[in-house]
Amino acid sequence: MKIFNFLILITFSLVFQWKTELAVDSQTIKPVLSRNFYQISQSNSITAEDFFNEGMTKFRLKDFKGAIKDFNESIFLNPNFVIAYISRGNAYAELKEYEKAITNYDEAISLNPNLARAYASRGTVYFELKEYEKALADNNQAISINPNLAIAYVGRGFAYLGLREYRKAIIDLDKATTLFREQGNIVQARQVLQILEEILKQAQ
Repeated sequence: MKIFNFLILITFSLVFQWKTELAVDSQTIKPVLSRNFYQISQSNSITAEDFFNEGMTKFRLKDFKGAIKDFNESIFLNPNFVIAYISRGNAYAELKEYEKAITNYDEAISLNPNLARAYASRGTVYFELKEYEKALADNNQAISINPNLAIAYVGRGFAYLGLREYRKAIIDLDKATTLFREQGNIVQARQVLQILEEILKQAQ
């Protein structure tokens, strides 16, 4: 079965659309902090979580360097803030500084070996590096920890695509579509379904 190059381009374009989801659930992000944030931050009242939330705001605005600066501050105040490491890794990944991204995911995993999202994030970077076996292993681990993590099935499906194991890719992407739909993530479900339809079309 042949898969057109543009199909792989679609998968690459989708991967980082979901990076923020891998970092933290949207409901945990507080509203944008005031424009005087850095003036206020001179006081002792600013917490690691405050810097993290400011970093996530910048991440959503695609100010990845600014986000990294805030995640640095967050981690300085709380070296055990696991999600800050994942988010900083995601920001480095957006800047294509993949080794730094992997280092941050490694640190997150060392702090919490049972955090499925850390493995899924690292697997995404391995996919970008075309290290498909490592991407597969990380997403396998993510799924073993959290069988309902839809993005991990997407990541594993992409890894199978890279390894040209198309039938396994179809099974995982179909599972991801179902989970996204069940969890109310209709946009993501449609995006994955688009990939599935193209794979099935080429299989005919």
